[in-house]
Amino acid sequence: REHARPIEFDPADPEPITEATAMAAGRLAEHLDARMVLVASASGQTALRLSKDRLFVPTIGVSNSDAALRRMCLYWGVIPLAGAPTEDSGELLEFVTRQARDAGYLTSGDRVVLIAGTGLHVAEHNMIVVHEIA
Repeated sequence: REHARPIEFDPADPEPITEATAMAAGRLAEHLDARMVLVASASGQTALRLSKDRLFVPTIGVSNSDAALRRMCLYWGVIPLAGAPTEDSGELLEFVTRQARDAGYLTSGDRVVLIAGTGLHVAEHNMIVVHEIA
């Protein structure tokens, strides 16, 4: 698949790890034909970074901040989801995949790409998980 514009990566960005993680997750999602990208972000900046790439994979944005969720409503291709457990990435993945399966959006064999932080560095997203629905 071709992007609407070339991916630009600025290593001088104030959050280069988050920038690189978002870029890699978008590429993974498209390469693996994932059904969705799930991003947990306190500020919504990672969801914004993904929207700038104009992925053809829906992005679900979750946050514990109502202001961030409202901003995500304006981001291209990002669907904000309120009420998701954001503190534990395992619980978050289980919650969102259960919701999506119940709505008929995900079925067995579908892939979901999760971008989250490990908690080692504040405000950095440094983990990508590819989950296949059983």
